[in-house]
Amino acid sequence: MRMRDGFDLPGFQRGGKHCRLHFEVGFVPAPVRALIAEIKAFAARSDVAHLNDGDNALLRIADLACSRLAIDSGEGEVDLRLLAVLGRVSEGRVRNLLSETDGPLERGPDGGIKALSAAVWLQKKKGYLASVWQEEEPDFQETGKAADLVPEKMIFVHVARDGFMFTRDLQRNGSYRIGAKGAEENHEDFSVALSRLNVMAVLRWRRPNDNRNRGIVSGVAWQRIEKK
Repeated sequence: MRMRDGFDLPGFQRGGKHCRLHFEVGFVPAPVRALIAEIKAFAARSDVAHLNDGDNALLRIADLACSRLAIDSGEGEVDLRLLAVLGRVSEGRVRNLLSETDGPLERGPDGGIKALSAAVWLQKKKGYLASVWQEEEPDFQETGKAADLVPEKMIFVHVARDGFMFTRDLQRNGSYRIGAKGAEENHEDFSVALSRLNVMAVLRWRRPNDNRNRGIVSGVAWQRIEKK
């Protein structure tokens, strides 16, 4: 199962205090999406697009807003140059991370960086702040979701860099396979498998890829889901 909802991430430092972030990946309020759509439309105007031969702050702000939307929603790709700005590193550093075999960033089919891998990488950067709207209290009347959550009915599961979660539907031949290659464990009970996974130094489990081959992936984040 691919991650489509929110997940809690390790925190950051703000004002000398340690804070914890909650990224609502996949859910972005309609007003936020509408605002960014207006920004894109404004930036596409001929008089704006050609201002200073296309090299102007308005276009850069619009591009950054679109990149933020991609990161917050976990959809689409982020431009390498813009990710460097958000991560406060050089473009060369981002290129090096992309070239690493098991690096944190994953290139998308259109040449950009997959938004989900960018979000996971950014949350580990010291000083990186979540979008302002994510820190506000949710409008229960608008979303109708958060008000229905019952803590006793929720659990946290691991999320791999490609967005796949460790969930009950990964059972194969009556068991869940976890652990590093050569030291794998098989557990029939999901709760037992999850507990064992939680104490491993590196969280690894097998899941099917697009060709239905079951490869090993490593956990990089957490996802809150409902118990079933």
